[in-house]
Amino acid sequence: MLWPILAALSHQAYGIAAVCFAIAGVSDLLDGWLAKRFGWTSELGKWLDPVADKFLLVTVFVVAAWAGLVPRWLTAVVVARDVMIALGALAYFAWLGNLQGRPTFASKLNTLVQLAYLFGVLTYKAIGFRRYSAVAGDHAHAGHLGAVGPWVCDRVFAAARPRCRHRDASTAAGTASCGRAVFDTFLAARQ
Repeated sequence: MLWPILAALSHQAYGIAAVCFAIAGVSDLLDGWLAKRFGWTSELGKWLDPVADKFLLVTVFVVAAWAGLVPRWLTAVVVARDVMIALGALAYFAWLGNLQGRPTFASKLNTLVQLAYLFGVLTYKAIGFRRYSAVAGDHAHAGHLGAVGPWVCDRVFAAARPRCRHRDASTAAGTASCGRAVFDTFLAARQ
């Protein structure tokens, strides 16, 4: 499903990209469930399935960042994490032998959050909705927060609004400014 997603993104057909991305995510879940349920596993499959998942996520993150859909810093974090995991696994294999690692719950949750985030961003770009925020007092974009709940978005941006240099969080400059303001608001709340 990677090529249809990339083709749709390159033509700014975000609805098609979102549908293809959803199909890829659901088929991956179904594939994993079937493999566990009926014992349809192999050593090659144990390696190829997570590699294919990460290849899909990293590629879509990089293309989405290149297209300005997701922040570049977030893409750098996602790519760096996956590269570090891969290098760690290669180093372990090279020095200590066969790697018998299994994905942890946190790793599976991380993959699910990344899938939900990208699906949310693609869906947002496909629909292009604006919603009224009673807390912020004006029309607020969900911006790059993707699948984060409206309640959280409203409260975070309402608290950070006085510190934002740009009112429109949908632009790259607005996202950077408001992202910094959200971070500063978070730090102030922890003190």
